[in-house]
Amino acid sequence: MNLRNIIIASMLLNAALLISVVGWMPFLLYVSLIANIVLVWYTLQLNSFTDEFRADISSVFSSIINMENHILQVYEMEMFYGDETLEGLLNHTRTVADYLNFYNDKYNSSPDDEELTEEQEGEEEDAETTKSQ
Repeated sequence: MNLRNIIIASMLLNAALLISVVGWMPFLLYVSLIANIVLVWYTLQLNSFTDEFRADISSVFSSIINMENHILQVYEMEMFYGDETLEGLLNHTRTVADYLNFYNDKYNSSPDDEELTEEQEGEEEDAETTKSQ
């Protein structure tokens, strides 16, 4: 028998003992306690996974930005300026970076970020109104 089967058998025996000794209500409280412990553990594991996933996505995004900057530097060199192949590669890299940026913003934004964005948009509109007057 492996450890998992022993733990399951122990839980079933403890449940039967609780029912026979103290009744159904303590048994249901026991089940509720076990379920809550499992759910808290699962939530912590999921939160850890989400944080790691966000860090990985940010790493990929910064890598794409670095590649875009490198291609731009090569493209701006006198020797390669105007090269259609590099220009196409640069445009494709920008498209991929924009695509990844969309998903980076979509999944990494928090409610605080959205409030800041709305405040910045309001400040920009106020500035434009002041300039036009």
